[in-house]
Amino acid sequence: MSGWRAASKRFGHPVMLVTGFVTLLLGALALYGPDASTPYARVAVGTLLIGAGSAFVPSAAASIVVSSTSGEQAGLASGVQNTLRQSGGLISVAVFGSILNTSDFVERMGVALAVMTAAVLLGIGSGLIAIPR
Repeated sequence: MSGWRAASKRFGHPVMLVTGFVTLLLGALALYGPDASTPYARVAVGTLLIGAGSAFVPSAAASIVVSSTSGEQAGLASGVQNTLRQSGGLISVAVFGSILNTSDFVERMGVALAVMTAAVLLGIGSGLIAIPR
């Protein structure tokens, strides 16, 4: 059994969703305040954490959506979830592209990370709501 399946079976998909969002948050925090002297190791850690969190979130979200529907509606739920995921990716590229499209890229990185942090905090809140008490 893969590590993801074992962890989601043991802890549940909502916990995995929150774990992914918290990992994203830690990655964003590691990247705050960049300048010309920011060590590569800090950038690498932040980027790796964001990548790892990005691997957890879509799988957990898809599992939550599909498992919350009846068997005959699972295909519809999966299609809606995938459409929303693709739309979110499109919107995020447009938002981050417009924020970072400047000659002062490093200074604007803080704004982009603040937007990302706000979105991640909303994700953490929604994941905590999904965790059964």
